Amino acid sequence: MKARALIDGALFGPETVKAIGEVFDQASARINRIFGNDPDATEVERVRLAEAILFVATEGNTDVEDLKNRVIVELAKTTGDAGVAAAGKLLTAFEQSPSFLVGFTPRQRLDLTPIATLTGAVR
Repeated sequence: MKARALIDGALFGPETVKAIGEVFDQASARINRIFGNDPDATEVERVRLAEAILFVATEGNTDVEDLKNRVIVELAKTTGDAGVAAAGKLLTAFEQSPSFLVGFTPRQRLDLTPIATLTGAVR
């Protein structure tokens, strides 16, 4: 699978790869349940997830929660409805509570609140 190959081939140290792999596995399992009947859609979402993880990952960042939050922000930045949909699905995949917004700047919170509201993470 292309998505898993992207994660496994990441050019980071072993601890960072382990953390990004954990983030990928957590969300990927949920994505598989959401899109299970459509293998093509499942792989598209998994690749989008992998690319977002690799974009936000930095060497030495092994904080899984921080990586999850950065991935959500990155997907939310994607232009158009696809970005909102992807970030919303990822919020669901990570099963984030409203407290996930605490670590973001006020501007980031404004950007994410509509997505979190759509997914039920913030009311």
